[in-house]
Amino acid sequence: MTRVRRRQLGLLSVSFFAASLLLLIVVARWLTPTENFHFQAVWGLIFAFGSVLGSVEQEVTRRSTSAALDGRRTPVGAVQAIALAAMASLVVLAALLATPRGGEVVQGSAPVIALVVLSVINFSVLILVRGLLLGAHALRGYAALLVGEALVRLVLLGVLVLAGVAAAVEWAVLATVTGSLVWVVTLRRLAHAVDWSVPRDPWRQVAGTVTALGIANGLSALVLTGFPTVSIALLGQSTDLAVLMAVITLARAPLALLAPVQALTVPTVVRWSRSGDTHRLSRALQYIAGSSAVAAVVAAAIGYVLGPSAVAFVLGAD
Repeated sequence: MTRVRRRQLGLLSVSFFAASLLLLIVVARWLTPTENFHFQAVWGLIFAFGSVLGSVEQEVTRRSTSAALDGRRTPVGAVQAIALAAMASLVVLAALLATPRGGEVVQGSAPVIALVVLSVINFSVLILVRGLLLGAHALRGYAALLVGEALVRLVLLGVLVLAGVAAAVEWAVLATVTGSLVWVVTLRRLAHAVDWSVPRDPWRQVAGTVTALGIANGLSALVLTGFPTVSIALLGQSTDLAVLMAVITLARAPLALLAPVQALTVPTVVRWSRSGDTHRLSRALQYIAGSSAVAAVVAAAIGYVLGPSAVAFVLGAD
């Protein structure tokens, strides 16, 4: 990766992180602490499913990259994988919301339930488009989608706040879900990027791939993204738990910095593997492992020193 490309990737990561963090700051000051706790739970639910669907983005990117290297369009099997993942996610979501604890997460709000369902559909199409763009090495288009998604959320929320709309969890969730609608500007490219004429993959094969990726990412999503949702589902709501959720929300925010980096690893690995450059791949893995260990130690030290004041500044002293 060239120095210019690394600089662009760093700028993309920082922009996405800053917009996402600013959204949480505005919401925390717009809503009451109890309402913000409710929003954090819904946020966790939305992005837990988004994370599970995001695992299929890796498969779409892999297939899109291989097709691009062969001079072909992406096979329709990539769309099958996303469609199956979306249907499975909607079934799991319905089962969760049908339980008493699951209903407590959305507090029986019909608008919130509708928006959460819409978010699954939105993320499915958005992830498909992002995977196709990465596979085609269209990094500018990918960057525009990623930053645009965060900015649309922030702008819509800003409009609601400045317009004097009464603060409500539903409005905050609406702003969150609307951001993932940025895929609508890529419909023409999506239609041409997929080779719809090739035979479909066997559904059993597609299901095996989606299941493996979904379970692996789903378990990690329960810890990293869906923790507020899981906590409410198991423990209910309390003031002390709301404080804990605020701390966890801020602690995991820097993970947004890694989103662009993680996405770019798949097409890079595919290209290196196809070229037989295993030495470069091994060296990259060592670099990533070492950098992650150092970053974890530094982040822990910063969190220990600045953690309490950072939580009060970002999410409010209440």
